[in-house]
Amino acid sequence: MKIIKIAAVVLVLAGSLYSCEKRVKNTSDLDCENELYFYTPLYTSDGVEEFVLRSEKVFFLQSDRIDFLNDWLFVGFEPHLQVIEMENFINESGFFKTTDESKIYPMYNENEYRFMFVNTKEQKTCSQLKEIIHELEKSPIVGFADLSFRVIGRLGEAVFWSYTYSFEVMVKDKDDLSDLYSLVQETNTLIIRQERDSGLYTIRVNKYSKGNALQMANFFHETGKFVYARPMHIISSLIF
Repeated sequence: MKIIKIAAVVLVLAGSLYSCEKRVKNTSDLDCENELYFYTPLYTSDGVEEFVLRSEKVFFLQSDRIDFLNDWLFVGFEPHLQVIEMENFINESGFFKTTDESKIYPMYNENEYRFMFVNTKEQKTCSQLKEIIHELEKSPIVGFADLSFRVIGRLGEAVFWSYTYSFEVMVKDKDDLSDLYSLVQETNTLIIRQERDSGLYTIRVNKYSKGNALQMANFFHETGKFVYARPMHIISSLIF
């Protein structure tokens, strides 16, 4: 499966991961609302996102463009694993429909996880999916697991969306990294890439961090100590 990396932030995946099955909405999905929010970027006159100026907080489940997927999860495995080990773990967990290696995407370096989308046997509430995530993360081979969403694009197209295991921050002072290092230590995260000239750092989370990539990006952003912080995310084309 072809993967294209755009601006080191978005991974675009060709192919379909989702069926035309009718969605079941459940009001208990709102139990995740208070933690699932993001900061919307402002757009310049030429349509370019300006993350430096973003300010408005939007809750995922209150957005008409974002729909919680209650039968998919996004799971990251330790990089040393063989594909067959990942397949066996998912298929033997009892939570998911049978999967295969076509749903497993390659890592880019030794600090990154191998990840896959997995389809639950039946639709769940947000809290039930979080219980499955908790069970998955008990395994030493699972680095993280997170929720997934359907996003409606500006032209009305539907795409599969999830935040990944990392987020980016841009420091205000490239010569003073004390706040960055302090927060990384405080949140049990790890710097995996750095561009010292631009002041841009990519930070990885795992199941021992104080939150997932979305939560940690919001946390770093809300400290006011960075130019911006944003979670890296993954997008896949869907057939609904």
